[in-house]
Amino acid sequence: MRRVAIITLMLILIVSCSNGLILKTQFRGDVPFKFNLKSFETQEGKEITLTVSLFTRPSSNVTMSFIIDDTSEVEFTSDSVSTTSLVFSPDNYSTAQVIRMRAVDDCEADGTQSTTVRVQSITTNDSFYDPDKASAGSNFKLSDLTTNITVNDSSDNLPRIVFSKSSDLNTDEQGREDFFQVKLSCAPTATVTVPLVIDKTTEVSISNSSLAFSPTNFSSAQKVIVTGQPDCTSDTNQAFTISTGTVTTTDSRFDRYSQGTQAKVTGTNKNIETSNTLVYDVSGGLSMTLYSNTGDVNHDPFAQFTVKVACSITSNHYFKLSFENTSATKPFAEVTSLGVLVGTASNPYILFTSTTFNSEAFITLKADLVNSTLAQFQSKDYQVTLSECDASGNLLASPAFSSISFPVAITVVP
Repeated sequence: MRRVAIITLMLILIVSCSNGLILKTQFRGDVPFKFNLKSFETQEGKEITLTVSLFTRPSSNVTMSFIIDDTSEVEFTSDSVSTTSLVFSPDNYSTAQVIRMRAVDDCEADGTQSTTVRVQSITTNDSFYDPDKASAGSNFKLSDLTTNITVNDSSDNLPRIVFSKSSDLNTDEQGREDFFQVKLSCAPTATVTVPLVIDKTTEVSISNSSLAFSPTNFSSAQKVIVTGQPDCTSDTNQAFTISTGTVTTTDSRFDRYSQGTQAKVTGTNKNIETSNTLVYDVSGGLSMTLYSNTGDVNHDPFAQFTVKVACSITSNHYFKLSFENTSATKPFAEVTSLGVLVGTASNPYILFTSTTFNSEAFITLKADLVNSTLAQFQSKDYQVTLSECDASGNLLASPAFSSISFPVAITVVP
């Protein structure tokens, strides 16, 4: 029984060690660092993730600083989760920490290149983890803590206009939005201006008609928002394509984008019958904040949204704003300014005509405290509703337009 127990313990240790790399030294013992990569082969433009942990508990913090020998081939990424040093404590020593890198897309046919990422220094009061102390329990060198990286050329070595997706944009005729992002694969020698072209402008619109990339911002992805448009016809779902137009730059490596080569993304605008439909925009949500003490009700008490009629109309149509407000102790919302507002502040409504139907009405809401002595924190969503009415603000029994509603969050703080 005693021999069986010893064998079982050894098997458990072997399985644990197989999860990472226990670096062997040329002297004695095992260096208790676990690396997920000892060597790695990748292609230009690809991400590389190196994870590191300690195999035994240190008596004090262990700080490891990393360096890449050839940063023209591999670089540390610049995002917020990337770091070039790791700190392990007696509490987190076994938790894998991450070094993030990227194989540089240099757009050159330079063949297969190699470099290393290695530990440049270790700072600790634990002699077991200090390679400079002769009394170290594990005798190792910094050069033992190295990962070899091999980088292969990209397929054509030419700079590319990179779309974050090539398909699957989804919008609808009531204004549903989607987006994609654009960047360059490597630095241009001069500014590259990339026009964006829609094949069906009656189906979608885009937030940017062109994008400009410089030698410094080329790798920063620029976001393009795609918005579905009502075509006011009874049709089916419509496919659309957004592609690059004629690129302008003095960098000749982008000439092919001026000679017919395109980067593109496709999508579908879902058909929704939009006759007699209101289209509104409450992007980011509506919210207002009020203070209940000392009569301070001027802290961000406003919210704004827009609304328009989707398709042409032949006569005047009026729409009344109403607000849910069922308790005297809750905030109250009212319209305070609107270019096309008619009626009164207590009975506000909007007018759309045959010439203004497609012009967005900007509606500003203002929150006021009904009970200024309210002391406790409150936060609630209140419904804002637009319903068709007559010229006097009376709701219609048989409206041509359906009502629309959406929430506005009003927060009261002491």
